[in-house]
Amino acid sequence: MKKSMKQNTISRSLCILSKVCLVLPLAIFFFASCGSKKKVENKTIMVSIEPLRYVTEYLTRGNFKVETITPREASPETYAPTPQQIEAIAECTAFVRVGSLGFENTQIRKVTDNSPHLYIINAAANTKKLPMCDHDHGGEHHGGEDPHIWMSPRNMKIIALNVYKQLCYLDQKNAEAYKERLLTFSNEMNELDSLTHEKLDTCKNKAFLINHPALGHYACQYNLIQISMEHDGKEPSPKQLEAVLERCRTHGVKKIFAQEQHSDKGVKRVAEELGVEVHYINPLSYDWKEEMERITQILLQK
Repeated sequence: MKKSMKQNTISRSLCILSKVCLVLPLAIFFFASCGSKKKVENKTIMVSIEPLRYVTEYLTRGNFKVETITPREASPETYAPTPQQIEAIAECTAFVRVGSLGFENTQIRKVTDNSPHLYIINAAANTKKLPMCDHDHGGEHHGGEDPHIWMSPRNMKIIALNVYKQLCYLDQKNAEAYKERLLTFSNEMNELDSLTHEKLDTCKNKAFLINHPALGHYACQYNLIQISMEHDGKEPSPKQLEAVLERCRTHGVKKIFAQEQHSDKGVKRVAEELGVEVHYINPLSYDWKEEMERITQILLQK
């Protein structure tokens, strides 16, 4: 009798324990979800690169804190976010990405796939796509898609629109203010586009050399010829370097650019051969608009 009662007690205990084991994960999930929703209210937006911070801050004007993943001295195509940055992305309200940068498709994708509260803003949606190649009407294709979409005022208008749409969803009470800022930004991009066209239409020498093909969208939009020193993302071999030098001579290249985040060894050698100056630029600058205007002015210099 006592043995039977003991068995019944054990059975009831196991039954209660099994129910607790069933309910506990659901409770943890519920409270975790509540925590996630609370994180949405922290009003922090993470972005891949500085030009995306520029346009996001232009629209938000302090309504959200905006932080950049890629530091100034690094290339977003090879940069690996720190564990602290990965954690910050998991906890932020939204993440603005180009969509074709290296770390966006590796480390960060794992985070975004496992963060249901996180809003992903695809900056490149509906922008003009270009292959990663030289832009001389038949230039060599280097494989992949050109991620430097922000080096085009027309694309920047679309990027701003993509960010604006998500901001209105996240912060509906300020939707009208975001709309006004979007219109102002679009007008600024139209003016920049028009002035750049007007200036570069008078540019006699349309070709330039660059160490890393970051100006593909810029070259395409303004009918320029971009010749890249890189070959499949690497420094050229002696044979390839000679071929680049020959192309520069054929096109009468007078302007040579070097992006700060990439090696300038090859372009310096070509510059010496051609007797021209190397101009250092930073397409990843927060002040990308001023940088684009500076690039235009360099091309116009005699």
